[in-house]
Amino acid sequence: MMRVFFLIISFLCFFSMKAQSSQKEKAEQFISSVLLSQESEYSNLLPLLKITRIIPEEEGGIQKIYQVFSLIKLQIQDHSYQLVSSQEAYKIMEQWNENRASDILSSDKGTVFYVYLPEFNKFLVRSPIVVNEKNEIIAIFIGFCKGENHICLDYL
Repeated sequence: MMRVFFLIISFLCFFSMKAQSSQKEKAEQFISSVLLSQESEYSNLLPLLKITRIIPEEEGGIQKIYQVFSLIKLQIQDHSYQLVSSQEAYKIMEQWNENRASDILSSDKGTVFYVYLPEFNKFLVRSPIVVNEKNEIIAIFIGFCKGENHICLDYL
């Protein structure tokens, strides 16, 4: 009976790791596309995102998404980077004895990935990439939680 239990747990872990690997590939594809695109081509990147709401003009509208593309491109262009999950980011920050681990967010809607610049020991905490179980990018920036005074993921 215990063998069956451990076999089931092993399968679940395997499929979970495979799913996260696929999600990471989707986030890598997004980063690569941003790096290869000119600002005038940013509208071509929108199909990479699962956009489910219209961002009101007072919140920046579609330009808010284009600004995130520009921010990502500006900060990682010409630098080596790694894409890490929020769990991996926590571990890296623990190694630094960094008190800013609270800047790393997690999500119940998908896996959160951060761009890590090892050259600067820096995470792009303002641009987390959340990929859901369907391999759709559902968030690429943070905002203030409605009714609360702290930072949270701003879903597309």
